[in-house]
Amino acid sequence: MSHWGRLWPLLRRHRGAYALGLSLITAAAGCGILVPRILRHAVERLELHQATRDFIVWSSVAIALFAVVRGSLLFGGRYLILTAARRVEYDLRNDLFAHLETLSARWYDTHATGDITSRAINDLEGVRMMVGIGIMSLCSTGLLSLGALTSMFLMEPRLAALCAIPLAAISAVMAWTGAKMHGLSMGVQDQLSVLSSRAQENFSGARVVRAFAQEENEVARFRSACGEYRRRNLELAAWRSGTWATVLILAEAAIVITLFVGGRWMTEGTFTKGRLAEFTAYQFMLVWPMIAIGWLITVAQRGVVCLKRLEEFFNSKPETDDARAVAGGPPVEGLIEARGLSFSYSPDRPPALRDLSLRIEPGSKVALVGRTGAGKSTFLNLLLRLYRVPEGMLFLDGRDVTTIPLAELRAAIGTVPQDLFLFSDRLRENIAFGGANGVSDDAVLRAAEISRLSADVERFPGKYDQLIGERGVKLSGGQKQRAALARALVREPRILILDDALSSVDAHTEREIQDRLREYMRGRTCLVVTHRLAAITDADHILVMDEGRVAEEGTHAGLVARRGIYAGLWESQRLAEELYRS
Repeated sequence: MSHWGRLWPLLRRHRGAYALGLSLITAAAGCGILVPRILRHAVERLELHQATRDFIVWSSVAIALFAVVRGSLLFGGRYLILTAARRVEYDLRNDLFAHLETLSARWYDTHATGDITSRAINDLEGVRMMVGIGIMSLCSTGLLSLGALTSMFLMEPRLAALCAIPLAAISAVMAWTGAKMHGLSMGVQDQLSVLSSRAQENFSGARVVRAFAQEENEVARFRSACGEYRRRNLELAAWRSGTWATVLILAEAAIVITLFVGGRWMTEGTFTKGRLAEFTAYQFMLVWPMIAIGWLITVAQRGVVCLKRLEEFFNSKPETDDARAVAGGPPVEGLIEARGLSFSYSPDRPPALRDLSLRIEPGSKVALVGRTGAGKSTFLNLLLRLYRVPEGMLFLDGRDVTTIPLAELRAAIGTVPQDLFLFSDRLRENIAFGGANGVSDDAVLRAAEISRLSADVERFPGKYDQLIGERGVKLSGGQKQRAALARALVREPRILILDDALSSVDAHTEREIQDRLREYMRGRTCLVVTHRLAAITDADHILVMDEGRVAEEGTHAGLVARRGIYAGLWESQRLAEELYRS
């Protein structure tokens, strides 16, 4: 029941609107209960031939006025409750988004984007329906049913008791089918997440799908997922339809009882036409509420399922937090040390880092090289604390990184990741995204100039206001990398991380960028991960990583002379370039 603990505070926040809305609906139900009494009085006067034309007119006007008043009250009550439900949805959606922003990279590694999107949209919609139209309808139909049943028992207890038998059967049917429909609702929501993930992946990877001519296969996979979603929905629909049909039959059975018993009593002279008309009117009032019970149960079940699924996300805790952080440290200089650092992404995978020890001096340019899977990017991810870092193994300026507040740590680091991401916004906003507390146009232009993006921008129709599309689809691979580099530079970092950041840039442009970076990075620490060794010959220090630890280190000339791992990589790249030229 912990999921209710998240919802109650949000409902209490808007309790005034709920209270007033429910009060208006209560008043509307009271108006509805009075109409059959007017009808009975009119029928009895007509039966006794005492009804005048004015009496009929005024009786009709009274019923019409009650309808107008009841409609007005229902409008006010519905508006207040549905508005409050939208506000609850707004609060819950923002709370969920804020919480998702705190979760660590490992959590996103194990959760599909489509599933996250489905819960953040569809499940929130289910909760809103429950706390909005669900609460409103429950109050409206519940009060109307209670008032009608009470009036029926006060009027004729024996007949009311007979009619209550099929109504009680309705409750039994709902109790029997409720658990089954609850499970089916959960299955439908789970399959919707699968469907959303499948669609999201295909939309994001549309170019890959077309490049490998896999359109038909992907359509078939999506059709299969749609088929399962349809099957689950049809099974749920069958149970819902059966429930509704049973409820309707039982409700109609109550009317049959009234006509049969009440009609016989009328022939015996113990029941008047007016009383039968009033009793029947109350009974007709019960037909829709009894039918609506099935729908309300469905709304409630779906809402509970959705709330539980959302609570699974809320219960997820970030791996990295500021539990050990101590604020107010000195400005970051850039001294980085690893002391026996070991790390694995999961227990069933081999360690990505094994007893790694290294030291990077502040203000130096250090390159990390090695074969794929050697642990280079993992080390950089741990420096940013994207994953939980073991205590006492990684230090910045002598401080354990786990004691540095995340905001302070990441504010000092600018990064161009291997798997870069750009937003579907203007180019200017993508560059300025790297800054803090606003970025001036001059800073954006300077960052673009250093990254050599400015030359390309002049050819864009919108210049820096050019919309670059989802994930920067309108830019070339090199332009994306240079935009990401500009985004990192605009934050004026003390430490710059370049993780294979210029792999899509031609050699001439890369040299120009390196020349400009050399001046920009004076006094700052720069960590470069690359497979193009020619780009790091000027590095102050090179760390050669292999199987999660440093296998060699030194300058370019020293490592080549040592004729070890680095020398082998250098020689193979040099020969490849010669073969390419020839």
